[in-house]
Amino acid sequence: AAERIWVPKTKVWYLSCAAVALALILFSILSRYPSYQFIILGILAIVGLLFAQAAIPPHVLEHKVTSKGIYTYDGLYTWKEIGRFWFAVKKGQYLLHLDFPPVLRQPRITLLVEKKYMQRIFDLLIDHVNYGTPVEIEYNVFTKTLYGEYLPISHFIPDLDMPDEEETEKYK
Repeated sequence: AAERIWVPKTKVWYLSCAAVALALILFSILSRYPSYQFIILGILAIVGLLFAQAAIPPHVLEHKVTSKGIYTYDGLYTWKEIGRFWFAVKKGQYLLHLDFPPVLRQPRITLLVEKKYMQRIFDLLIDHVNYGTPVEIEYNVFTKTLYGEYLPISHFIPDLDMPDEEETEKYK
C-alpha cells in the first residue's frame, strides 16, 4: 500500500497556490510590517513543501501481519505494544490506525489498506488486539478531519440473528 493518501494535482491547483502565495507576499511587502522578509521566507517554504508533496507520489510499502505482530515501516510492532486498532475512511481511502500506549514509540500509526483486504485484516487483528471505540480513540471533529471517518465494529461483524417470537416464548 502507499505510505500516504495522494491525489494528483492539476495545473489549476498549482496556479491557485502560486496566486495565493503571491498575494500574501505582496500584502506583507505593502503593509511594511517589521521583519516582513521572514514572513515571505515562511510563505515560500510552505508553498515549496506543498508543491513537493503534491508532485512526488508516495512510496509503496508492504505491511505484513505475522504471529508476533505487524511488520511495517521497517519495524515490528508486537501484539503487546499495540493498544488497539480501528479503521477509518478518508477521501475514499481506507485507513488502519494502530494506537499505542503513551510510553511506547508514538501514539498512533496509520496504514493505507485496500478495501478488499479490510475484513481479512480485521479478522486477524481482532484475535490479538481490541477494536477501539470512539471514546477510547477520542473521536471528535478534529480526529475525524485528521484521521478520517471512524468505521464502527458493526461494519465488520455481521448482525446476529435475532430470535423469532416462538423461540422467545420458550424461555419465558
